[in-house]
Amino acid sequence: MRPHHSILLAALLTLPLAGCALVVGAGAAYIVTEEYLPDGFYETHVALDVDELWEAAQTGMGHLIIGSLVTEENPRRLTGEFRGQDMIVEVQAVDLDKSLLRVQAKQMIGYDEENARYVTDYILRQVD
Repeated sequence: MRPHHSILLAALLTLPLAGCALVVGAGAAYIVTEEYLPDGFYETHVALDVDELWEAAQTGMGHLIIGSLVTEENPRRLTGEFRGQDMIVEVQAVDLDKSLLRVQAKQMIGYDEENARYVTDYILRQVD
């Protein structure tokens, strides 16, 4: 093992594991943290440029949404219906090459964490 790989491995092993997953997604997106919030949003911090994540979100939602997909550019927000639920996807810049993906699946009563997580994963698979 090369010395710089050993240093990187040692640094990764010292990260706290609760609520934090340093995971290689399918493609070039790296999940830094992910969390399901009481307001029904599934938040994922991604080590990826906001424009790349926004493009992936538009592509992914375009494949999933039944009917029309409403796109707002400022703030970056997509809304539509998936599996009979109202979906909201928001993409925000956090820093250079760091972005926040927020996904909410609203049911008639409450929120659906499973669908929010599914849509999040699907969007991240769209990253080249």
